[in-house]
Amino acid sequence: MPEIPQWLQVGLLVVWAFFLGRWSVNRGRAGNGGGVVHAPRMEGRGAAGDDASAGAGSRTRLSPATDRAVRDLVRQQRVIEAIKLVRQETGLGLKESKDLVDRMRASRG
Repeated sequence: MPEIPQWLQVGLLVVWAFFLGRWSVNRGRAGNGGGVVHAPRMEGRGAAGDDASAGAGSRTRLSPATDRAVRDLVRQQRVIEAIKLVRQETGLGLKESKDLVDRMRASRG
């Protein structure tokens, strides 16, 4: 059997390492316990108070204009757009933004 040139051995090793790395990253995304380590969520981020437009962080308070826009969207039954606007303006996560919009819907009557 002929001997494999060293340049080809190195190339095959690099390709193998690349695919092994990609496989372990994808495996981690699937939730199988391998690959990517996810950063912990920030505690207290987006914990809203009694006021539906107020929160714990510095960016979680909606400006009056944004508050009006979100309430208008809620009145028009455009809840998903309202949640997107809250997320964009406050930096809150999806659940926190949805909870804030839901509180606005409930306080609407």
